Amino acid sequence: MAITGNIQRGSIVYIELSPQAGYEQGGRRPALVVSDGIVNPGTLAQKFAAIVPLANTKREYPYHVPVPENEIEINHPEEGVVFLTGQALCEQVKALDMNQRNADVVGQVDITSEFYKKVIAIVRSIFF
Repeated sequence: MAITGNIQRGSIVYIELSPQAGYEQGGRRPALVVSDGIVNPGTLAQKFAAIVPLANTKREYPYHVPVPENEIEINHPEEGVVFLTGQALCEQVKALDMNQRNADVVGQVDITSEFYKKVIAIVRSIFF
């Protein structure tokens, strides 16, 4: 189990979210890194980062932020280079061990973009 790529703020990672409980997102899916990369880089075994899962849901909830159409390219593990689609599920922000969840960096969001700023504003509103 290992991380593929350099995880940093704004990275899009494909990550294994299972096991999950209830309505939490599960399976291998894209997620947006909202922490400043790996939050504990000095440790050898554990590599935690805070992520927001992304899903191709059509639900319009206040804590969901639509991914801008045809703007964010990713290197999809099965489809090659494609545009990222779906919504950021900000209410499901969580810190996960990137090693144990087999994180693969597949893209990067501009952290000055309106999309990223809105995600961060919602995540902050949840905790502060």
